[in-house]
Amino acid sequence: MTLAAWAIHDIVDENMARAARLHCLEHGIDPANVSLVATGGAGPVHATWLMNKLGAQKVICPPSGGVASALGLLLARARSR
Repeated sequence: MTLAAWAIHDIVDENMARAARLHCLEHGIDPANVSLVATGGAGPVHATWLMNKLGAQKVICPPSGGVASALGLLLARARSR
């Protein structure tokens, strides 16, 4: 992977880590004490990087984790604009 691609990957991971830190702060949770569950199409690609950024100790990658996004779409209530 090129240096530019790694930089983009790191920016994306840092944005996700920032959102997770904010969520944890709002709910009084220490990010180091959570287990990350990698779902969605690219969840496992980012999971270990997020784990390191948050100081978390465990990542769970379900065998069909990529299906979670599609399942969420199918289960969500339809709405019109």
